[in-house]
Amino acid sequence: MGVRKKFFVFLVITFSWGFFWLPPQNHILVFSQPLQNNTDFFWQFNSSNPFTMPIPPNAAYEEESDKYMEFFATNQAGEFGFTIAVKGWTYPIYFADQNTPRYDVKLTAGYTEDDVLENVPIPDHAKPDPLDDGHLVIIDNVSRIEYDFWQAKKLTNGQWQASWGNYISLESDGIYPYGLSARGSGFAATQGLVWPQEIQVGKIEHALFFSIDPEMVKDGGPIRPATESDGESKEPYALPEGARLQLDPSIDVSALGLTPAEEIIAKALQKYGMILGDVGGGIGLYAANVDGYDWGNTFGPLDPLEGYAFLFSNKISIKSFKVLKMGCQFQTISPGQKLPKYRLYLEGEEVIDDCSGLGEDAGGEEEIPSFTFFTSFAAISLITVFVTAEHRKKKQKDRRHG
Repeated sequence: MGVRKKFFVFLVITFSWGFFWLPPQNHILVFSQPLQNNTDFFWQFNSSNPFTMPIPPNAAYEEESDKYMEFFATNQAGEFGFTIAVKGWTYPIYFADQNTPRYDVKLTAGYTEDDVLENVPIPDHAKPDPLDDGHLVIIDNVSRIEYDFWQAKKLTNGQWQASWGNYISLESDGIYPYGLSARGSGFAATQGLVWPQEIQVGKIEHALFFSIDPEMVKDGGPIRPATESDGESKEPYALPEGARLQLDPSIDVSALGLTPAEEIIAKALQKYGMILGDVGGGIGLYAANVDGYDWGNTFGPLDPLEGYAFLFSNKISIKSFKVLKMGCQFQTISPGQKLPKYRLYLEGEEVIDDCSGLGEDAGGEEEIPSFTFFTSFAAISLITVFVTAEHRKKKQKDRRHG
């Protein structure tokens, strides 16, 4: 059989497999309370998602946790400087179906060669975040894929482009295993956000994503669950991306006089904590901007220029947090190589240094969830991913919030 015929057969098989096989829709969660603008909600990613792992009561902490938090208290917004991005520096999220227009999105940052994400469904009314990061997230409910973009914009000719973009299966753990995410740390853009439905039902059942000043984000690579890092600080008490902080669980947050939304967030910070995932300004949390949902004054008055609100009214200090025991730090690795495992260490457990085996072949045991193909354009996507994997380049972003 000639080369062209073999390639044609490959395309037919891949196309057929992607067209007829769809993953089970077993992670969708629908609440009875309606949302403004008729927005949708889904429970994203599978049960191995680190963000959904509660912190055990006998969790181990860093011996110098207090010193880390003393340093973090010197951030530009101070020890009480918690903010939540609501209308700016956050993540506009839109949902797509089989009727949504599709575009080939040109990627201009040059992290890989031949940068185009093909056949991306983008609703006509989709708008990227208005500030410099220009984030845009598309959830394809048909293929169960999340598309994440950084500095996305629609051109005057009706086409879309972005500085960078990538996609990941909603049946994965929500972490790009080899970096190249639209965030600084390898986390899918929907990880760790505060969703409108969570405030409505009164609880958040996952860790929150946070950013902080650049001088507090350590250089030298991430720790798990992160898979890449844009940290550059050499300060001795800077933390690597992937570090997990927990609000002291002994604090009775219901007695602090917080607003209902603040109390919901504080309880999540006690049960699940928050995971460092990007550089920013102050101690930044993020609300999901779901299809233009209007948060109103849920979190208090918004900054008129940048669309964020201050949280906790000086009633919760970063000094009330502890740093969970950290795993080994590593550099971003290539597809097919072993990743260190993510562990929530318990009291008395020693840190396992499984970073020394990086670079070894994974032996076919490691799944690459962001490169799972099960749509009718699977063959084209496969070729794009091979190019991406071969020409990967570490992404560094210089911006205020990610």
